[in-house]
Amino acid sequence: MTDEAGAGLDRLVEAIRDSGLLNAGDTVIALVSGGPDSACLAAGLSRFLDRGNLVALHVNYGLRAESDADAAVASRLCEGLGVDLVTISAEGGTRDGNVLDWARRVRYEAAEELRAESGADRIAAGHTATDVAETLIYRLASSPGARALPGMRPQFGHVVRPLLGLERAETRSIATACGLEFTNDASNLDPKFARSRIRGEVLPVLEQINRAAVKNILATQAELSEEQALLDRLAAETVKLARAGENCISAEMLAD
Repeated sequence: MTDEAGAGLDRLVEAIRDSGLLNAGDTVIALVSGGPDSACLAAGLSRFLDRGNLVALHVNYGLRAESDADAAVASRLCEGLGVDLVTISAEGGTRDGNVLDWARRVRYEAAEELRAESGADRIAAGHTATDVAETLIYRLASSPGARALPGMRPQFGHVVRPLLGLERAETRSIATACGLEFTNDASNLDPKFARSRIRGEVLPVLEQINRAAVKNILATQAELSEEQALLDRLAAETVKLARAGENCISAEMLAD
């Protein structure tokens, strides 16, 4: 292993540890698509977790001519890392509504089923800080109001995202340096998808304005999430007091 590869793997382990989302003794299902982000996720977790505590899951959606090739890449990646891989096929399933939403639903339902069967503690996804920034920009354009903006959280139910401390360019660089095999999904830049246009057109312009655009968006997202959690907690406590008969909110206050 080269020094660059070793440093890259160390950076992945550091990001996972710093996320605070996982412990070495946790058992984890890692979502592996075949792309560079999920390759880094699998490689980092294989070093961070205790031996035998990681299983990878690949879903073949059958949406592209390259789908079988993606599955083969995921298989070779996991074999090289010494990680067991479960592959399921969603081809032929009912694709109602938005195809990306359908794929997301199929992926997480399959992961949760595998987690429940195996008794694993967590499901890990390879999203990066760049994904968070793209999601927030998308929701600014498509969903009025502040509640939708926090978007992609570090943890939601059993799902954790331990690579949010890294940007996509860094995971790709690490995957290349470490010799991790991965594929490039051309649909990620297909302009017919709104998120692809944000990825290929909007975010690059923002980064030209300020190189720290992704970091600044991520900091804003974290602040919004904290504020929303606080408001939800205060609202719940207020309702609880009101039900107990305590006059904690007056009509005059609401009128103001």
